[in-house]
Amino acid sequence: MVVEALAAVGLAGNIAQFLDVLTRLIRGTHEIYTSADGSTRENSQLDEISDYVLTLSSRLESDIESKLKRSRAEQELIVLARRSKDEADKLRLKLSKVKLSPGESKMGSLVQSFKCVWKSTEFKAMAKEVDTCRKLLANQILDLIREDTSTILKALRNLKDEAKETDRVRQTQFQALADDLHSIHSIKLRGDSKPDELESKVASSDFAILKDVLEGVVETAARMRKEQLILAHLTFEQIKARYSRLPEAHARSFSWIFRERTETDEYSPKPKTGFTEWLKGPNLNDHFYWISGKAGSGKSTLMKYICEHPDTAEHLLLWAGHYQLLTASFFFWDSGREAEVGSLLQQSQEGLLRTLLFEILSKCPKLISKTLPLRWEREHQLPWTVLELLQVFRTLGNNLDSSCRFCFFIDGLDEYKGEPSDLLDVVSRLANCENVKVCISSRPWPVFKAAFESLAHRRLFVHDLTSDDIAAYVHDRLESNSLFVRAKCEDSRYQALVDEIVERAQGVFLWVSLVVRSLLNGITNADTIPILQRRLRALPTRLQSFFQHMLDSIDDVYQVQMAQTFQVATGGQTQLPLFLYYMIDELDEDPRYTINLPAQTPGILPKRGHNGSDLTSLPEEIILAEQKMATRLEARCKGLLEVSTHSGHNRFPLKKVDFLHRTVKDFLKSKKISEELQEKSGDHFQPDSAICRAFLGVIKQLPFEADEHQDRGYLLSLIDDFLYYARRSEENTADLIHEAIRELERNLISRYPARDRTHWASKRPHVERIHGVLLQSAKANSVFELCVQYGLIAYVKRRIAEDPSLLTRVWRKPLLSHADHPSITTKYPTVDSKRMVQLLVQCQPEVTDADSHIQADAIDATVTSETDGFHCL
Repeated sequence: MVVEALAAVGLAGNIAQFLDVLTRLIRGTHEIYTSADGSTRENSQLDEISDYVLTLSSRLESDIESKLKRSRAEQELIVLARRSKDEADKLRLKLSKVKLSPGESKMGSLVQSFKCVWKSTEFKAMAKEVDTCRKLLANQILDLIREDTSTILKALRNLKDEAKETDRVRQTQFQALADDLHSIHSIKLRGDSKPDELESKVASSDFAILKDVLEGVVETAARMRKEQLILAHLTFEQIKARYSRLPEAHARSFSWIFRERTETDEYSPKPKTGFTEWLKGPNLNDHFYWISGKAGSGKSTLMKYICEHPDTAEHLLLWAGHYQLLTASFFFWDSGREAEVGSLLQQSQEGLLRTLLFEILSKCPKLISKTLPLRWEREHQLPWTVLELLQVFRTLGNNLDSSCRFCFFIDGLDEYKGEPSDLLDVVSRLANCENVKVCISSRPWPVFKAAFESLAHRRLFVHDLTSDDIAAYVHDRLESNSLFVRAKCEDSRYQALVDEIVERAQGVFLWVSLVVRSLLNGITNADTIPILQRRLRALPTRLQSFFQHMLDSIDDVYQVQMAQTFQVATGGQTQLPLFLYYMIDELDEDPRYTINLPAQTPGILPKRGHNGSDLTSLPEEIILAEQKMATRLEARCKGLLEVSTHSGHNRFPLKKVDFLHRTVKDFLKSKKISEELQEKSGDHFQPDSAICRAFLGVIKQLPFEADEHQDRGYLLSLIDDFLYYARRSEENTADLIHEAIRELERNLISRYPARDRTHWASKRPHVERIHGVLLQSAKANSVFELCVQYGLIAYVKRRIAEDPSLLTRVWRKPLLSHADHPSITTKYPTVDSKRMVQLLVQCQPEVTDADSHIQADAIDATVTSETDGFHCL
């Protein structure tokens, strides 16, 4: 976080402010000494400044005592802080001797006292010491930031890189902080040839500038930290998952959306959409625009096209006028991952409101303190509620002097998990402001038709408007095939084939893409026109029937693997990595494959490029495995599963696998198809168990670095996945799952061992621990503790039966605390802790007098470890 990175700068800023006040105080006393009658402009402020010295002194002491991870330069700064504080204490002691007694009013007494103080050698030495501290401070600050390895500049660079995930506003802010620090650095560059002159220059004329820059950096960093905390609490892991998966619109598709009613187009008699007029026109009663269409007609792709097209912003700016325009989008998505918290948010009112608010506040951070005053003052953020979020939007719309205009794009209302009427109520509240427009899309369900029936000129049905787009898409896809181009030159009937596809499509783009894929296979086989026509006419026009046709066409030799693959896809609670599917294939031949698999060695891949940026890299073995698995999926799934390049991790960009479309998932999860897939897979195949053991293989094959924050976060996320599926499958395949858990523990201890430290805990039976920083966010030092948190009842019971001393050992937290208050941040629903608590209580041995002092030590140690960090165990 920025606060830790700039802790040294904050301390330096306090020292600079401190020395500045001391200097003013010394100059004030000297002015009294040199004046004839003791009058001075500073005289009335001496007490005030003196009190301020005391305040700053306390702040310095707090900074010095803070438990920071200190570099050499930071340690030297702390020494200087103590030195400056000592001088302040001396000065305050001197000043206390010259205070007038109550009732004493003669200026002469005060003047004489000051003269006595000023004459003292000690006071003059004090003034010299303060001047020396100023010079040292200037150079120590420059030392903090002049090296390429500066923790401050590195942290700012990392924060700027992270800002790429949000918006350019944050990048600009972090760059401004870095520029301010570099401006300090440039002072030294101006005097490199004459170090003595440099010291004098920085410590005198430039010292005020130095102090102001430091104060500005610290103040900005503190504000940005608050903003980042709130934004981080708003966002969630899969906030852009749906948007990133949507394909880009075909080059010649959807341009009609911006066709105005006044335009004439002799080549296209299609009705005008009125969308442009809605974007740039006054609100009046036109807050909504509704985009509807059949399943697979391209509604979401059109919404993404609208969000990204420059004409959208151009027209909205005409509506916004001199007000600031802020846009945000949310794409509801029923991904079929019911157990995953991030997926649930993609289908909820809370996810909708958090995403829109996150995008707005990321683009305009100054609104955060105004719209969220209570959270702005709160260090620890509470969970969001829909009522609170709606109140924030009311504030945005009504209580900021209408300084902004907002346009929201909300896709997929039909994928909302709940009553549509409840969602419509929330959306109506969002639009219930003069400065808000909302563009929404959904399937033409009766509830949505009834809600938006009055939008005569502010709605469209996509499937009625895309025949030209479909023709262009089919033409371009076929024309890109050299065999088709050659055949077309020989037979004019090929154009009729394109026309027939457009007619049979009925506006459903998904159907068209599948048909074109089938026809291209036929063209590769040198099919004649009559054969291609028979192929086309044999394909059902209804999507569900089409999917069944595709399943039936899969080669018999792949039927078992096909069924297992689809069961994994439908049973997975997240988009699973392509590499994981490869591991599952290996497990089909050897159920203990990942248990016996050797692990990658940390550090085999470079972490940084020459410019300090993260390198994107994977071991060669994983890249080859992904290529093989992609080929296998194409053969056994006929394109119903797609490989996505979006991984969500910068260093290890594993490809993901997902359904071609929501309708594919619905088809595969239907009762009839589910039963067929289970029958073909065989009773021995347990999808959850296979996924769990495959995740073990993924963890072992990625060369994570314990000292890399991103690596630790990703590793803990994979362990999260592993333990979730372990809990789901331990009853059916207990022996294999428990062996996999023990192997995970052995692997982590071997690759990331705990530091060797003599500790009071050595009095207790020895426990091999994982490097503390690895599981820091879970507040655990072992996989056993994580299993308690995850509620793996059978495994914990088995381990305790094998080794009862597990109950009396000293853990990162007491086992009951692990069970009742899990610390790990999981993307899955929280485990019901009652059964685990009952198990631990039932297994707990009676406490003897001889053991009571040991338990007391354990409790005391737990408190100590909570404050001292993981390295203490």
